[in-house]
Amino acid sequence: MLVHRSRFVSLILVSLSAVLWSDTSAKAQIKVGAIGDSFTDEYSALGSGLKNWVDLLVASGTADFGPFANFPVSDPRNTGGAGSYTYNYAKGGATTTSALGSTNLIPFIQNNNSQTGSQNRPDLWPGIRGAGTSGQIQYASQAIGGNDMLGEIINSQRLLLGLDTGVMNPIINRFNQITSIATAGYTSPLKMVLVKYPDLGSMPLLAGFPQFSKDSVRLNMQYFNANVDIQAATRGYATVDLFQLWDNIRMAGGINIHGIHIHPGVSSGGLQDLNSVWISDGLHPTPIFHALWANEFVRAVNSTYGTSLSELTPKAMVTLTGLDPQQAPIAVAGNEYTIQIGQSLNLDAQGSTDPNPGDIPYLTYSWDITGNDVFDDASGFSPTLTWNELVALGIQPNQVYQVRVRVDDTFGGVTTSAPVWFSVVPEPSSLILVVAGCIVGWLSRLRVTDDYHFKTNLQ
Repeated sequence: MLVHRSRFVSLILVSLSAVLWSDTSAKAQIKVGAIGDSFTDEYSALGSGLKNWVDLLVASGTADFGPFANFPVSDPRNTGGAGSYTYNYAKGGATTTSALGSTNLIPFIQNNNSQTGSQNRPDLWPGIRGAGTSGQIQYASQAIGGNDMLGEIINSQRLLLGLDTGVMNPIINRFNQITSIATAGYTSPLKMVLVKYPDLGSMPLLAGFPQFSKDSVRLNMQYFNANVDIQAATRGYATVDLFQLWDNIRMAGGINIHGIHIHPGVSSGGLQDLNSVWISDGLHPTPIFHALWANEFVRAVNSTYGTSLSELTPKAMVTLTGLDPQQAPIAVAGNEYTIQIGQSLNLDAQGSTDPNPGDIPYLTYSWDITGNDVFDDASGFSPTLTWNELVALGIQPNQVYQVRVRVDDTFGGVTTSAPVWFSVVPEPSSLILVVAGCIVGWLSRLRVTDDYHFKTNLQ
């Protein structure tokens, strides 16, 4: 009976392990689609190494947006061969009107994926709807309406007069209609993530406008985002709050990510810059802001839908975006070490550092002082080994050893230093006695010789 029970328990444990493994694997990556404009259209098609939040979730292994492929110009995506992830239906320049199938694509924002006069993208919502109902994706992000807002801001100089929130109502109605159609009247199994836009009024784009105009834009953005919250609460959807994210960065004067300060201004280097939130147009986010967006998406999905997706670590954020690419640390084992019998050895890795500033606090140091290529003799930046510890390691007087330090940044970068010499010499007292003895012996011989010559001369 005990044997049978043991086997039964083993079977249960094996089955449970299989379930847990399967669950963990499922949580490691989710299948996602997206509706949106240039904020969501992949940056990777625009240049080598450039990534937005979609690219970053793919690169980190968190999300699968389908295969990356080049679509012909005749395809509704109209990427002109630039490429796109299959289930990312975002397009630069898209509006709520074009997403619903209008023949006009307002060309406020142009990039490689949005040519002037290009065909609209009637597949924005049908693509998501089809992929969702067929089970090809389980989650979908909807971030659209920003170009509509720009249209209202620019149109007829309304910005200078102040905007009434009523101008947002047509945009809101279309946004809600897209949300409904994309999910087949909210019957699709898609788990939606609705995006609240950042405050256009406080972006560098409108820096030269009067404050009352900026306040007017902010009021309208809040009105639009309040509707996003209502839709999400009503449908049980998740939200990504870019409005609050940008506000937090702006009011704090920037944000520090892995030892690098990101300022809330514009880039001087196009899409990519080492320390800014916005590219040079003052409207589009740099990859580092997209890294923050990617984490907001992960948090939203985890908290609303019970997943356990991993966020991008600060190191991954600066590495994957190209903000601070991974580099190996620099290892220096110090200068030549010489001690006397009975003394301690004070090691010093001064000169060791890391080209990645954010990695420096995470550096670890391990030492090999016996030359056996095993780095477990000491640890730390400047460790001390007592004489007894040295003896235990086999260190002997009148021998020469090679000392090396291995520096690990804990993020995959490991460097071993060049060797430096280490030796143990006799104690000063012993050396003095030996030397003194030699001198006394030499003087004695010299005196005997001198006496002999003196006596010889007398004779």
